[in-house]
Amino acid sequence: MKRFYDSVKKRLVYIGQEATPDMWDERWGKEDLLRLFFLRRYSLESNLIREMTGKFLRKGAKILEGGCGLGDKVFILKKSGYEVVGVDYAAQAVGRLNKVMPDLDIRYGDLRELPFPDSSFDGYWSFGVIEHAYDGFQEIAREMYRVLRPEGFLFLTVPAISRLRRLKAVAGLY
Repeated sequence: MKRFYDSVKKRLVYIGQEATPDMWDERWGKEDLLRLFFLRRYSLESNLIREMTGKFLRKGAKILEGGCGLGDKVFILKKSGYEVVGVDYAAQAVGRLNKVMPDLDIRYGDLRELPFPDSSFDGYWSFGVIEHAYDGFQEIAREMYRVLRPEGFLFLTVPAISRLRRLKAVAGLY
């Protein structure tokens, strides 16, 4: 994989393999899902997710995780008392999740055309997903807005350029 610093848009860009459903299915197909769920349940990341969600949403709130991947965050949120739906476009991963964890509501779908009515969710979690939309994330953002109820909450994470990465960019090391 090749990486470089885009000085015009001021971002770190990785190029080499497009983030397609097949790529994610291949990457995630090797994971031991039950072990992953067990390890993540009490991790520092899980505690942060529970804490951040709990600051803004009551137990029982309806949450969508867009781009749920292996479903571990859907699992964490469900075990924390929320009504959670996960959506991903990697069909094999979704099928495998539905077999291994049938009590989780994981659905196949495109984040640019979600199969839910307007204002369906109290919260929307997106864990490092939109940066994979190289041509832009406007369609994904429009759907996030559409499916959130008025006064709903968007929880969005993206990779950030740390001090070290910024120094490497300035030094021309990308």
